[in-house]
Amino acid sequence: MQPNNQRLRLKAAATQPQIKEGWTGDLGETPLPVQVVLRFSAMPGAAEREALSAAGITLLDYIPDNSYTAIVTRRADASVAARVPAAGLMSVTPEMKADNYLWRLGSRTAGNIKVLVSLYGIADLQHFTALIQGLGGTFAASTGWAVSCYEVTLPAQHLRKLAGWYGVRYVTPLVTPTTTDVQS
Repeated sequence: MQPNNQRLRLKAAATQPQIKEGWTGDLGETPLPVQVVLRFSAMPGAAEREALSAAGITLLDYIPDNSYTAIVTRRADASVAARVPAAGLMSVTPEMKADNYLWRLGSRTAGNIKVLVSLYGIADLQHFTALIQGLGGTFAASTGWAVSCYEVTLPAQHLRKLAGWYGVRYVTPLVTPTTTDVQS
């Protein structure tokens, strides 16, 4: 099977993405940084990873087969394409970062929604703060969760804008555990 014909298992479901050929893919004039799925014709080794990093491309999570999520901070030139076995790329959409349940919940919520947001380590916290404030929301570092997770409260209509930000890894509904048995 050709790498461009393989299905990707993402947050919401398996998808048959239309990965565009080459290093510019579907980025066009998209403002950078941007999160993408980068598909390779063969797994990149240490030298290829170093070339990607030098070109402003940081590989993040592996997606079977031969794909990674990545943050692109500047446009790669033809010299990178000559050294790295890339088959193509596609932009990551907000829908790829949350389950269908969250999107349904957000569409039914008229006011604020509380979510747990996981960020990549490469994300700029100052930019994240400005994003949340600009969307009319608030956030706090989540206690009891992993590092780089934040409890965010924002108007539900801005959920897709939050998920679309390059540094967001996942967004899930915020659930506060409650004791159901006094004896527990």
